[in-house]
Amino acid sequence: MCKGKLLEVQCAPLMKASHHFGKLEGVVGITAYGTMLHLNVTDAERVRTGVLKTAAKEDITVTSIEPIAPSLEDVFATIVETPDA
Repeated sequence: MCKGKLLEVQCAPLMKASHHFGKLEGVVGITAYGTMLHLNVTDAERVRTGVLKTAAKEDITVTSIEPIAPSLEDVFATIVETPDA
């Protein structure tokens, strides 16, 4: 399964957000889904705070941040990204 918890972040511009949010402490994986990012995280509250601070600093619009259950695609993405899986 996924290594941690998942946060679904609706944001724009997506690629810029993916670049910056992927560098946050506690983010162990990131996947784009349409206009949203799924962040696999170890500490949801810490990452949520980091996302909001980074968004303000980097001129990224965040519409919502919600914890979600992993979908089959999230589980598959984690397995593909893990070399020893």
